[in-house]
Amino acid sequence: MPKRKFKNPKKLKIKRNKNKAVNAAFFFIPLRKLFSYRKFKWNAVNRHGVHSPFVYQLLEEVVYSKKHKPTIALSSKRKKEYQLYLGLLKHFNPQSIAISNRDVFFDALLQQYKQSFCKDSDNLIITSDFPRFDADMIIVNKMEQDDFYFELARKISTNCKSIVIFSPLGASKEQLEKWAWFKKQSKAVISLNFFTFGLLFYRKENLKQDYKIKYL
Repeated sequence: MPKRKFKNPKKLKIKRNKNKAVNAAFFFIPLRKLFSYRKFKWNAVNRHGVHSPFVYQLLEEVVYSKKHKPTIALSSKRKKEYQLYLGLLKHFNPQSIAISNRDVFFDALLQQYKQSFCKDSDNLIITSDFPRFDADMIIVNKMEQDDFYFELARKISTNCKSIVIFSPLGASKEQLEKWAWFKKQSKAVISLNFFTFGLLFYRKENLKQDYKIKYL
């Protein structure tokens, strides 16, 4: 009869401890995001908590309006973002859009805008060539290198026409730090933080305002 091999109890203990550490890490990550969101929501406002007619109208007519259906299958959270982005495109009707890191989400979004809402679709410019910093709308999709933010902030600070979309923000400390630095260096007049993404406006006719907006 073959001898039965017994595993070293010390090795088993080490393995159990490693599994506990891994499980704790996976538990901590969503818990940290949940805490960050709860804290954000506590300080956030809706359209009745803003003092700017421009921001109130934007929230009323675009942010809290869910008229537009996505052309691709999305989770409920991404569907809300898609509806908001499409609403922004329809509302401001940009003729030039610069976007970094294009993906399926934004490809479908921009295609729907071009086909259904753009007033002059034949002359619409959509580019990922970021020497072009004078676009009507700039979409920063996903994290970029520091040099990118520095150059973009420097260019935008001299051009008050652009609307900047930051996606994503979320509970990422690094991205929130870049967001805070960028809106200061680019001389943004109005900033709207939706927790998962942000909007920056450079309207000289408005006073400087920073809002956290209840959305999700």
